[in-house]
Amino acid sequence: MLLTPKVLSESLFIYGDASRASTIEVDASYLNAHGFPYNATSMTPIEAAKAVRLAQDVDDGEAEALAVAAERAIPILTDDNAAMRLAGSLGIRVVTTLDVLYDWSQNKQPERVRGAVRSMRVLANYAPPRRHARHAWYLRLSS
Repeated sequence: MLLTPKVLSESLFIYGDASRASTIEVDASYLNAHGFPYNATSMTPIEAAKAVRLAQDVDDGEAEALAVAAERAIPILTDDNAAMRLAGSLGIRVVTTLDVLYDWSQNKQPERVRGAVRSMRVLANYAPPRRHARHAWYLRLSS
């Protein structure tokens, strides 16, 4: 997983509690060790120019991610509806947080999966898109 400068500044944290008054940094080494390796990347001038154009339609982080994905022919990880629509028009494959969570959940104990889902809902303020194929699965586990 590649993280552009703006995406890196917007991610890798969770909220400290339900009030969302504080944040806790995610230990990136944990992600790498558990099958979710990421690398911070710089952008080429072509990617940066494309990101500026895309930022007319989506937020800066999504614009950077879309530009890099388009130029490098790699999928994008996003839950942003506008970014997902734009990715589709650019021929970029979209992977969502719920896709990653579902793949991770395979071969895990059900209670561990329920705990992770509940933590994501409360501490990461996560709610999946209603139209996602695994939306009902998530709701069943988060209640």
